[in-house]
Amino acid sequence: MLVSQPIKKDFDNHQTHHHYVNLKPQRVLSHLVQLKDPVNYDIHFMAAPELDYRYRGAISNEYAYQTYDRKTLTESAVKVGTVYRSRLSGIVVRDERDLPSSIEREEFIAKKTKLIQEVLGQIIRWVNMTGGIFLCEASSIDIYDRVLVRLYDPVTGLSINDYLLINYPEIFVSYKCGAEQVRMLSGGACKSEAF
Repeated sequence: MLVSQPIKKDFDNHQTHHHYVNLKPQRVLSHLVQLKDPVNYDIHFMAAPELDYRYRGAISNEYAYQTYDRKTLTESAVKVGTVYRSRLSGIVVRDERDLPSSIEREEFIAKKTKLIQEVLGQIIRWVNMTGGIFLCEASSIDIYDRVLVRLYDPVTGLSINDYLLINYPEIFVSYKCGAEQVRMLSGGACKSEAF
């Protein structure tokens, strides 16, 4: 189990490069350190120092953490790790601005707010069950310098990305990025044609 604490908070001072960096996906064991919202996370890639060089252009931060043995409750020495601002790839939150009337937009916003809270609770339960450990398929860097990821439950193999698309189609839709990039939404995702 990992116990983490940020060392410095320089995410807000990061200079965004505003270009998409297309990288081949690489699987690595990861620790989800902080949940920002249903699609944005701070992730530590465990035992993968080669990824520090690969993602040197992505938003990152250092944090201190300790591991402890659940049987003896002894703690390790404080270690320093790097977390990367990450975004679930292939998924975007539906945008109410695409709805034709203000009444529909207001109804959708109310429903979306309620479902986002439900999703956050579900993801927090998932993090608690896995101790924050997930199999991560890290790939490209989006125009906001976030690492695009697919997260998988290490026991069941279920993808968080697919789980959200299947179980919450009212608020999440699929998109494709990279060479097929057509239109941009706020948040760095390619616009889905599903609405």
